[in-house]
Amino acid sequence: MKSVVYHRDAESEYLAAVLWSERERPGRGLRLDALVLKAEQQLLKFPRSGRVFLRGTRRLVLARFPYSLIYLVEADRCTIVAFAHAKKRPGYWKERLG
Repeated sequence: MKSVVYHRDAESEYLAAVLWSERERPGRGLRLDALVLKAEQQLLKFPRSGRVFLRGTRRLVLARFPYSLIYLVEADRCTIVAFAHAKKRPGYWKERLG
């Protein structure tokens, strides 16, 4: 696997979650960011490590935070299509699949 890339809406969700977490509790946003970077490294090494999910995607649940990376495994990359909160409507991101 060569890279992990974010759909622009997934990237916005991710940045908003980090900023919100940091505002709520200083240091928490930094911990979330570090955890996501670790998850990205996991996807580079083991792209199929997330569970099979909806519409050909996979889902990698983050530890200690109510978020999941919803992603597609492609030939040379993993594309994160959603940085999904556990309480948000399931499948809200489906239109991002094209």
